[in-house]
Amino acid sequence: QMAVALGLGSVVVVASLFTAGLFVIAMVTITTLLWAMIARAKIGGQTGDILGATQQLSEIAALIGLSIWLA
Repeated sequence: QMAVALGLGSVVVVASLFTAGLFVIAMVTITTLLWAMIARAKIGGQTGDILGATQQLSEIAALIGLSIWLA
């Protein structure tokens, strides 16, 4: 289910924004991976709070990526 959701979301973003979409996907991916590494190092994995924080950080990264790209 996660792979399907990720694939569909990526297709929609790239189709609507193309190169800006690729940049946003890269920003969100990097943010998520870094946050996962921090969570694993600090508390040994993920919790519901980590998932919520990941969503918030990913959204912030997407908005910053769009603002950088469109500036």
